[in-house]
Amino acid sequence: MSRLYCPEELICCERIDIRSPEQVHYLRDVLRLRVNDVVVVFDGKEYEYHCRIRELSKKEAKLLIEKRVKLEPKSRLNLAVACALPRQKNRFDDLIDKLSQLGVDRIYPMITERVIVRWDYSQKQKHLKRWRKIAEQACVQSGRNILPVIEPVKEINQILSSAVSYELKLIPTLLEKKCCLKDIVCGSSPSSILVLIGPEGDFTKQELTRAKGRGFVPVFLGNLILRVDTAAIAVAAFVRLQESIK
Repeated sequence: MSRLYCPEELICCERIDIRSPEQVHYLRDVLRLRVNDVVVVFDGKEYEYHCRIRELSKKEAKLLIEKRVKLEPKSRLNLAVACALPRQKNRFDDLIDKLSQLGVDRIYPMITERVIVRWDYSQKQKHLKRWRKIAEQACVQSGRNILPVIEPVKEINQILSSAVSYELKLIPTLLEKKCCLKDIVCGSSPSSILVLIGPEGDFTKQELTRAKGRGFVPVFLGNLILRVDTAAIAVAAFVRLQESIK
């Protein structure tokens, strides 16, 4: 069934009016829907709406709500990933897409000492707006109903300071090879996990020390040196897989 995202503030009691040119184009020209066709609208939080198209023009789509369904979370594990910004900005765009599809609940774009990218405020806001749009499109495509939270770009120390609420905190690194990711994740059943993914060149020793002081457990992903985005996707996929088979 065709799906569409709409913020809850734009959803009325009995109808939804879609005026976004991009979404109207998606309904008319991509999905090729017509009047009386059915479409499912989700609000990114807790409800989806089964609607029927009543009017569809080049500028607007008017939908009649026929049924409202409260959604149950597909996962009980709250998974967050803080990932260092890679050199090529388009790689983080792709990362947002993949992590959204994998069901990551919160994504932190992160600045560490070895991150080369440095943006001013307006650049950060521009990228944040695009990332949130990418996450929305990934949820439409993958059938995910709850939008992930895409945080503004933060320094690593800001993330360390706010990590206290997470039950399990992991920091993959080549600096220590004592604990394997598999052993840590499979040996526990936390309700929330925060994973820090470092930049090309890994975290510095000082960053690792500060993270350990905040309760992060260093974990080993294997002998291969992974790109930032590859490591983030690999960890998120592994955690979600282990959750599904427990």
